[in-house]
Amino acid sequence: MRGNSGDLKGAQADLATTNKAVTSDMAYRSRLGDGDCDLEYLARGWAYSSIADFSSATADFDYSLGLKATPEPYTLACRGLAKVNTGLNSSVDDLVQEGLADLNDALELARTFADAQVEDVSLGRHTSGWPVVALAADGLSANAFGCFFLRGMAFFAKQDYSLALLDFEQGMRLRPKVVQDTGEFRFALGQLRAETGDKEGAARDFDAAVSLKPEERIVFNETRKAYGI
Repeated sequence: MRGNSGDLKGAQADLATTNKAVTSDMAYRSRLGDGDCDLEYLARGWAYSSIADFSSATADFDYSLGLKATPEPYTLACRGLAKVNTGLNSSVDDLVQEGLADLNDALELARTFADAQVEDVSLGRHTSGWPVVALAADGLSANAFGCFFLRGMAFFAKQDYSLALLDFEQGMRLRPKVVQDTGEFRFALGQLRAETGDKEGAARDFDAAVSLKPEERIVFNETRKAYGI
């Protein structure tokens, strides 16, 4: 998403394009039988999230979930994060708690998926984009990494930095090799480590952030200085 990197105009253009796809005749027909239709609403939910319209994002993630034959962890976690952000922005704690419940349920569901794959680990991809992969050494499915990252983002937004760091580190441990590191992610990790007192670890992550996204070095380095690192 271009909005995730601060490109508001690009994010708005992406949202307009996704809106056009969702409201097209094909999208509405697909709701009657095309299993991939949920992807349109999942994508628009993230487009709304990128411009901080979390209420609309929640509605789209919720609708996407409703199009699935069975619940699916990633989209449930997306809805959870959107609810948390909506609740924080509007100071409605009930929404924050609902969002955290969604995120916890998503991770439980991911564990259920992992249990179901023990006997039949077939590579592939669910219609939502959720990959079907083998289990990690501790029995967690590697595709649970996204849910850990999303719950970590929710804890970050709540300023529960220790819990956020735990989830990010768990997500990193499970993350498939094909998922690339990003400057924004390392920047967030640097902030988390700084907030929890790990200045040495924060310095490594800030260095990695600049290396991965040198065009943002000024922003990254100013934040680093603010932490006294």
